[in-house]
Amino acid sequence: MPMRVATTHWTQRVQLLTTAIPSDLKSFIETRVPPVEPFASHRIDALAALSEYLLKSSPALRQDPASVATAFWLRKSNLIRLREAHRARTNGSLIWVPVGRVFHVAPSNVDTLFLYSWALAYLAGNQNVVRLSKDQPFLVGELLKAIEVVAIRFPDLATANRFVTYDHDATISSGFSGWCGHRIVWGGNKTVQTLRDVALNPHASERSFASKYSYAIIKASSYLALGQTEQGKLASAFHNDFFWFDQAACSSPQVLFWCGSTPEVAAASPQFLEKLQVEATRRNYSTSIPLASRRTNAAFDLAARTEVMIDFSHPSMVIATMQSKHLEDKLTCGGGFLRMIRVDSLKEIAQNVDDGDQTLTHFGFEITELIELAHLVGPKGLDRIVPIGEALAFESIWDGFDLIEDCLRRVTVRTTPPASATKG
Repeated sequence: MPMRVATTHWTQRVQLLTTAIPSDLKSFIETRVPPVEPFASHRIDALAALSEYLLKSSPALRQDPASVATAFWLRKSNLIRLREAHRARTNGSLIWVPVGRVFHVAPSNVDTLFLYSWALAYLAGNQNVVRLSKDQPFLVGELLKAIEVVAIRFPDLATANRFVTYDHDATISSGFSGWCGHRIVWGGNKTVQTLRDVALNPHASERSFASKYSYAIIKASSYLALGQTEQGKLASAFHNDFFWFDQAACSSPQVLFWCGSTPEVAAASPQFLEKLQVEATRRNYSTSIPLASRRTNAAFDLAARTEVMIDFSHPSMVIATMQSKHLEDKLTCGGGFLRMIRVDSLKEIAQNVDDGDQTLTHFGFEITELIELAHLVGPKGLDRIVPIGEALAFESIWDGFDLIEDCLRRVTVRTTPPASATKG
């Protein structure tokens, strides 16, 4: 079949593929770029320059909280912190080298997420191909333009990376999957399964990040002990976790557990919801009409099959207070739909946890309680237990796996047998 390639899309570094890998990309994936030391100075400088551009030079990105958060994560001080943490793992007999080539399949529900895994793979010294959805919003185009502008000063950004977009085409994905030494797949369960059906280089590794479910928990007595200002700060932090990306991120809470007696929760929860609505109004949050309709339908559907109290009094959200402490399903509606459940102890949420769960954000608990919970639910699920306000804060350890280590190989170098070896 003749090769057809559509017009360049967004920027010169993003190409729209229709039936096959075009000649320039084929040349890219057939060229072995010389090895780059993990956390090489010129790559740290390139990403630090990208951070500066995002914060100072793009009006659209400066007004987007998620893009600003990404820019802060890319600050040179943070990249150096990652470098020093990596170097602490290195010793004389264990050398870390790049896997060489990384193929990323980016998610479509969180605009900025592709930048994080790409940046880590780039810092690890690799070549990268990043597949983006054809339906990405305007901000993704702005992010890619920023990379292209910075690449003028740092040519390695251009020579080591390609960003492409195409329908899920097994032929194209097979080409990239056969090329790579590591494949990173972000997406729903269906996307992950689709890519797993595409043969991977036999010597390559893979990390998949499929659909996940997340919660929040607040100790009612701790909340009631707060002053008005501190309650407002907690509402603001929860707003970041809950409303950003219309609750579509895997780490966005879908259920809020209240820990405490019935009178404590009855006193705390209305105050919290009132302040959360004040914060949503202050920030001019509003969801789309389809999502608003969806959350209303979800509420009525939930009321039809279980005992629940539905609260439509808050313009920015719909609250479903469950009578049962057990979740019969892991409903993800989005657009401000929140289920609330009262529990007597932190441990009681364990009955709801499974391996499809990711983040628990919390307020009011001691570290010993949280560690005990982690040990209790660890084999079942939950990868992150972090304070409210940090649900969407990206870390190099994600879903329980170290993305930097994934993009590196360990080479053992020894001149003598290991100390544990014995002669026969």
